[in-house]
Order: sequence, then C-alpha cells, then structure tokens
Amino acid sequence: MTADILSSIAAELRVEVSRLEAQALGSLRDPMNLGGVVAVRTVEALANAIERVAENARPAKPLRSV
Repeated sequence: MTADILSSIAAELRVEVSRLEAQALGSLRDPMNLGGVVAVRTVEALANAIERVAENARPAKPLRSV
C-alpha cells in the first residue's frame, strides 16, 4: 500500500516536471534563468528518489518452486 502511494506521488511529480518544462521552454535558453532549470531538475530528482523508495518498499516476489 505504501509503495503504491509513493508511486502515485512520483507520478504526480513527473507531471509537474512536464508542466515546468513546458512553462519554461522558451526561457530555458536564457542563461539568466538557471533557477528554472535547477527547479525542474530538483523536482525530477525528487520523483526519481521517491520511485526508488517505492520499489524498495514493495515486497519481493517469492520464488516459485518447480
């Protein structure tokens, strides 16, 4: 259950990354907009970290006996 919640949070963060990238698309070429680039990458890194935690929280599938 916890893993599913974390995966949902990571998915929402990825949606936010897409929105931020689209919003900043024109201004990313401006070297003065480094803060926007850092914000997008920070949210993206947070989504990746949460997804890794979710994967670790999922119980391992037991091996099937043959």
